[in-house]
Amino acid sequence: MSARLGGGSPVIGLILGVGGLLVTIASFYLIMKMAGLVDALSQKIKEMKL
Repeated sequence: MSARLGGGSPVIGLILGVGGLLVTIASFYLIMKMAGLVDALSQKIKEMKL
């Protein structure tokens, strides 16, 4: 927060940009993991029905 008082907005922008990128990558990873889990679950359900 003290960086904002010193006028270090480019630094904050860089940190926010990197943080946003990390959040995006993490959410994509979570979505892919969830999709993999859904596929595995649907496969198990199919096996149980047969």
